[in-house]
Amino acid sequence: MKAKILITADIHFEKIPKNKRIGFISYVKRSIIECLPDFFIIAGDTSDSRNLRAESEDFHEIWKFVEEVKDVCKRQGTTFIILRGTPSHDGDIMQNICSFIGNDILYIDDITTLNIKDVNIGFIPEMYYPKYDDFLSDLETKIRFNQDIIVYHGMMGFAIPAVKQHDSQWNLHRNLVMKHSDVENYANCIVIGGHVHEFMNKSKTYYTGRAISNPGEVTFNRTFGLQLVEIDTALGEYTLKTLVNKDVDIVYKAEIDLTKEDTQNIISLYKGKDVNQFRFVIMIDSSAECTNKYNEFISIIKPIYTQVKHVSETKEVIKVNVESKDIDELVYEFYKNKTNENISESLAKEIGLK
Repeated sequence: MKAKILITADIHFEKIPKNKRIGFISYVKRSIIECLPDFFIIAGDTSDSRNLRAESEDFHEIWKFVEEVKDVCKRQGTTFIILRGTPSHDGDIMQNICSFIGNDILYIDDITTLNIKDVNIGFIPEMYYPKYDDFLSDLETKIRFNQDIIVYHGMMGFAIPAVKQHDSQWNLHRNLVMKHSDVENYANCIVIGGHVHEFMNKSKTYYTGRAISNPGEVTFNRTFGLQLVEIDTALGEYTLKTLVNKDVDIVYKAEIDLTKEDTQNIISLYKGKDVNQFRFVIMIDSSAECTNKYNEFISIIKPIYTQVKHVSETKEVIKVNVESKDIDELVYEFYKNKTNENISESLAKEIGLK
């Protein structure tokens, strides 16, 4: 059995600039029409904020996007599936939209398996567990046997060094950190999903990356697009191809160290250039001289996208192996690396460690 899956994740629709939304929707619909996939899947985080109000313009535009994609899929027999992503993003928004639109969209919000068009698909939305063993138990009882493909949303241990988005950093203390090999044990062909915004893989586990950029996101030397996966279930083989979205503006990362560099040289370098093409990462310290240099640069160049880093805030980074550990294990290991002592029984009890 051979099948085509067109898949993306982490659209975060409200963050798409309004002047890019029509083009993005057209790109998605055109890709579905041209590829004729058996499945079109959004692997979590279709929306950006769970607090999006139903009367808002953004809500109605997400609804319109989903409905237009549904219509294209229905016309050509493509199964449209939406997986729930991070609760702080999707919340109940996508479930409500899918319920209102009707039965032409499969919405998945729990670990489960489905056989659709003779393809066995396992689904893992973002889940939180008190212990990693609880997750392994769910895999064993709810996934059960080898699926042809597993679609997920969540944190894989191998991807943690690449985590940049703020929501993942804030939620990391309670995220399930999956070991890719544990999930691959249940996948015949490929494991693919979302949550980390970079396209990457380890073994046969992939992150789709994003198909559209946020305003001010560095895009230089990066590829944005839907992923076309073709599987052969009999052979357990797959191919993967990125359908590049060419309507993504190039944004360069410009690193400026105002603690060392001459302000006039920096200003002359960027004066007259389109500041929309740069995300400025500016290093400063707490001195009055550096503050004056920063204010002068801002007043003349007028950058749109900036990130300020304070030199004095640079701290030692302690590395721990997080691939298959729950949060309690990570806290114990971090404390040991930091203090060279074990957490006392009384402290562990006080902060709620098992």
